Amino acid sequence: MVLQRKEIPIKLLLIYIMLQPFLDVVTGITLQFSDSQLTVSLIVRLLFFVAGGFYLLFTKENPYRRKYFLYLAVFCLFFIVQLSLNSYLKPQFHLLAEIKFILKTMYFILILLLVWFLFKVNERSAIHKTLQIFVFSITIYSFLIVLAGLTGTAFQSYEFEKVGQVGWFHAGNEIGAILSVGAPIVLLFALKKSPWYWISVLLTIYSLFLLGTKVGLGAIMLTLFVGLLTMLWEYLRKMKGSLSKIGILLALLICSIIYTPFSPVAKNINIHLINLETKHEKEDVTQKQEEQLQQLLLSGRHQYLNNHLQSFTRAPLLQKLVGMGYGGNYQTEAKMIEMDPFDLFFSFGILGTILFLLPIIYFVSIMIYCMLRRITLLSEAEYIFLFCSFTIGMGISFIAGHVLTAPSVSLYMAILLAMIAVKIENDFWS
Repeated sequence: MVLQRKEIPIKLLLIYIMLQPFLDVVTGITLQFSDSQLTVSLIVRLLFFVAGGFYLLFTKENPYRRKYFLYLAVFCLFFIVQLSLNSYLKPQFHLLAEIKFILKTMYFILILLLVWFLFKVNERSAIHKTLQIFVFSITIYSFLIVLAGLTGTAFQSYEFEKVGQVGWFHAGNEIGAILSVGAPIVLLFALKKSPWYWISVLLTIYSLFLLGTKVGLGAIMLTLFVGLLTMLWEYLRKMKGSLSKIGILLALLICSIIYTPFSPVAKNINIHLINLETKHEKEDVTQKQEEQLQQLLLSGRHQYLNNHLQSFTRAPLLQKLVGMGYGGNYQTEAKMIEMDPFDLFFSFGILGTILFLLPIIYFVSIMIYCMLRRITLLSEAEYIFLFCSFTIGMGISFIAGHVLTAPSVSLYMAILLAMIAVKIENDFWS
């Protein structure tokens, strides 16, 4: 069957999504056994970034290309001004590190615009096919983590004390975010498409437990809880749905709760609490409890947030407008907060943050308008799980980072946001 011209880009996107776990495995193995930062995944993602940009700006099929060109041109001008100013204003300025951070952050915006356009010009089947490949990708991530664990060749999630395995991947935080964002979509397919997807659900849950992160545990509990409530709601409201699915979800939730005290994440929390008790043993009880809670939830990120806030307060007006760039006004070593919204604000300033948020605000406004006009859309299972995935991703971006600023994760977030916006708009006008 010969593909139509407009179908080729969406097919290439699907292939690109399928490649993600394999690219990250190659990256993990490369970084584990060498010091090279130039990885296959970096090259492939950079090429896709450039190709996607050219396609958006120069394809004749894109009626929005002038708006895209204006928006991206303004952003490029902004970064040129920012880099020029910070080369004089920052105590330490490393051009390559600054450009790398800019590209990693702009990856989310460009993919968001690209995917939204591809969904707009292709038939609705494109969204379903993308979801299928989305689930395939998450399943492969999970399978590889489990396989690495079973063969005893998995890399550790943490360098010191704490326990957990990240399979053959490199960054535990990023892989955990990918699996957490994907978990509700995998569960949606198990509940609505085929019982074979329960294998993917089990692999995803087990992988999230193996990672040993609080984010993974939270994603498991929230996904199963939302799934259980959704199926109960469907059964009680429409008297349709399967009691067996409700039973499976309840069993999975109960088993996950029972297993949690014996899981790697519980051991890590205990280690964390012991270290905090030793560190703050001389403080008064109230102060100690507050500090322990912040440390447990944010793993010390609140301290970096305070440091960046102080630097931003002392920074000149120009830096408040265009940002302090990568790592802020550091003296010796760049250190990000690892809370994406704050990292973006302090790095890009007031003007850059507004530019970054413009397409997001546009898509969210479409979603809100359509939902308010047709509130019944919110009761459909597919929307509930899509929103659950996106909410989990945004929650992780606030408390653990590595979502909007990590291309391996932001790809999935961009797909979700574009998919929800296009699907709601299509359903609203249908």
